[in-house]
Amino acid sequence: MDDINPRPLSLDFLLDGIDGGRIVLPDFQRDFDWSDSDVVSLIATILSAWPAGSLLIMKGLTNYLAVREFESAPPKSAATDYVVLDGQQRLTALYHAFRNTGDTVYACDVSTFTGEMPTVDTIEAAIRVIPRKEWDSQYPLTRQGAEKLVPLFALSSASEFFEWRDSVFDAMREANIDGPLSLFTRAYKDVLGNVNHYMFPSVVLESNQPPQAIARIFERVNRTGRRLGTFDLLVARSYSTNWNLRERWETARNESQYIDHFVDDDGTSVLQVISMRMKKDVRQPAMLDLSSDEIQSNWDDAVRGFDSALEFVLKSGVENPKWLPHKALILPLASVAIDHDLDGHRSLLESWFWARSFSHDYDVASSTKAVSDYQELQDAVVKGSPISRSMLTLDELRSFTRKQHGGLWRAFMSLLMHTAPKDPLSGENLLGRDDIVVVSLADRESPTQDHLRIISQLLCERATVRAAGRYKLAAAIDLGASAQTTTQFLPDTPGTSDDYLNHRTDLVGEYLQASFGSVLDVVARQ
Repeated sequence: MDDINPRPLSLDFLLDGIDGGRIVLPDFQRDFDWSDSDVVSLIATILSAWPAGSLLIMKGLTNYLAVREFESAPPKSAATDYVVLDGQQRLTALYHAFRNTGDTVYACDVSTFTGEMPTVDTIEAAIRVIPRKEWDSQYPLTRQGAEKLVPLFALSSASEFFEWRDSVFDAMREANIDGPLSLFTRAYKDVLGNVNHYMFPSVVLESNQPPQAIARIFERVNRTGRRLGTFDLLVARSYSTNWNLRERWETARNESQYIDHFVDDDGTSVLQVISMRMKKDVRQPAMLDLSSDEIQSNWDDAVRGFDSALEFVLKSGVENPKWLPHKALILPLASVAIDHDLDGHRSLLESWFWARSFSHDYDVASSTKAVSDYQELQDAVVKGSPISRSMLTLDELRSFTRKQHGGLWRAFMSLLMHTAPKDPLSGENLLGRDDIVVVSLADRESPTQDHLRIISQLLCERATVRAAGRYKLAAAIDLGASAQTTTQFLPDTPGTSDDYLNHRTDLVGEYLQASFGSVLDVVARQ
């Protein structure tokens, strides 16, 4: 493609561009976070003239990327040559080391370079890491020469190195100390000079690339940095002096106990709510088509709706975020919540939620299903229109395992919590507990491996598991002996494994039919 050009860029060119503010970063990039050992390893790679990965760079500016200078670099220039999309950590580390910036000075002890040509391990072992304040106060030229230390910032060019070498030699001669002139010269020729002609293979994108293409290209480039995802691109797209999407997302997480409880990644789901309402689509291309104004003007409403949807499913039984049947189920609820009070339509919305959870609807093409469900819920709330029916057979409910159908397993776990379960032995209420264990009613040695089936799963206290054993609960529970045995759809009469699992399947089916029958068909077990 004419818009994508692989080419080598010299390290000198890149570092000079950073120093001049002409090579910059997208504003959404996180801060430099490499350790000293990471930096030393990279420096040794560069001085050994070994490959250090490729870079992904955009030529010039686009209308959807706000930019900033590298850490410790001068302010960005009015003219931007390149925006570094992938390579921030490496280039920042090298800029600090070879351009005398940052809080640390890296120096190479060339006294170890004797005999054979130094290896990458020898070079890495020779690099010393010295705090800048210590370097400035305790390492005059005479000490640098006496300890045979070459500060890497003296390698910005060949002329810079030889000027430093001669200054060290002059200072040592004035102090009547023999200077290691030849040792420095040989070290530069054999090793240190590699930095002045090091080339980074780079993929250079023209600035006319749409954001969708940038995201897809980035995901396919060999990289050592962090992925440029949809959220990152939209942080850049929506950025302005007084509005930062990443900061808004962190504020949302801090101010909402529900968002903080359920969400452990970025704010892409909130952006999907905006995209659902603005574009009638929640897939990546539609999200990347959102304008800065659409994101900024709809963000607060989307956060509020998202928060309300999470509160709704929590109160409906999804106490554990890991038991949310499908993440995409939140999107229609959140979109509806922007215009309507979910609690005011709880019966309808709970019927929809459990019907979709106990079905195959969201197993594939969940994004498409979420959009169509949003329209259905809007029509149901506003016009009283019926919701399309879903179907689950009792044979499926009886035979499916957690490994086969994770969404259905999560739905069953949440349904157990929805029914206010009690521990089958102690009778203690399990709601709000943090010591709940998922166990199996069936014996592990069962030839039909019923212990793997979803319908065999049960919630207990840890103490119960310790007392009865993880796979011996059926024998330990005195079925019918106390009221708590009828919670969690436990039969009230004893029987064989097949008997009570079949009986339990029927009880679950009856509960789903009675509670959500208006939108769910439970077909009798054959």
